[in-house]
Amino acid sequence: MTLRSLFILAVLFSLSNTSPAFAQYTPDGFYSLARRGDLEGLKLILAQHPETVVKNAALEAAVLGQQAEAIRLLIDNGASVNYIDPDGTALLVNAIMLGYDDTAALLLSLGASPQVIGYRRVYHDYPMDWQWTPLMAAAYQGKMDLVKQLLEAGAEVQQEGYSVSKDEPETAADIAAYSGHLEILQLLLEKGGHTADETIFKAASAGHLDVVKFFLGKGADVNKPSTEGKTLLMVAAWWGHVELVEYLLGAGADVRAVDANGYTALSEAAANGGSDFPDQLAIVKTLVKHGADVRQADPFKETPLMRAQDPTVIEFLIEAGAH
Repeated sequence: MTLRSLFILAVLFSLSNTSPAFAQYTPDGFYSLARRGDLEGLKLILAQHPETVVKNAALEAAVLGQQAEAIRLLIDNGASVNYIDPDGTALLVNAIMLGYDDTAALLLSLGASPQVIGYRRVYHDYPMDWQWTPLMAAAYQGKMDLVKQLLEAGAEVQQEGYSVSKDEPETAADIAAYSGHLEILQLLLEKGGHTADETIFKAASAGHLDVVKFFLGKGADVNKPSTEGKTLLMVAAWWGHVELVEYLLGAGADVRAVDANGYTALSEAAANGGSDFPDQLAIVKTLVKHGADVRQADPFKETPLMRAQDPTVIEFLIEAGAH
């Protein structure tokens, strides 16, 4: 027996005497072998019949390493292609979210369910618990080929999940819309998908002009407020989307509409600023050009000038007659 074989047997002993809930990436350990696709090493360990949960964790490692042959080997030896890790992340969803398209397609071909659900990650110390199916993940990533493969595999286009909270359910079509993937949105709607009323506002906040145009072309009301009382123009103005603001004004958006707080699109545009929003002055000028009242105050008697953040916006509003 080689030294390498002895080491692998020692790894097996270690696996049998520790909790298999979390993959331990030790040199030449089971999970490290899977991640780098070492088929010889994997076969030696698999011959000893490790627990299924250990095989599943090794399969997750193989997916992370995009090791196609290791993935096949582990599934052939009992690892679950529909594995969901202890944190709640489904293997297929994870592959799609990581951008591993070929690996995701392989998992599908090996029998992964298009209805498996769950994606959990910690991003900048913020825990994300997204209850998404593979179709939702593919819609988010803008992967048309994967979307088509998932639909062919029987993915339920009307399935609802959530990312923000359980109180805001969303479908793959919603996710495609607010992610700016118009062609995928159109395909999902053709296949019987649906979107929520608030989705157009999410698309507007992200500045997806083509998606907003699509919804308005399908009969959405340009002046209908969101559940928060904001019009599309207010949303676009706050988030600094110049082209979208110009389009909405041309489409009949009411420049003097007010929300529940009495704020107008001009007030919203003026109240935002900073390096992340470099176009607020251009938006303010556009709104004023289209009839926005620089002196219109909210119920708290705050005018756009009082809410303004950027010095150039303040200067322009004063020149335009604000006080």
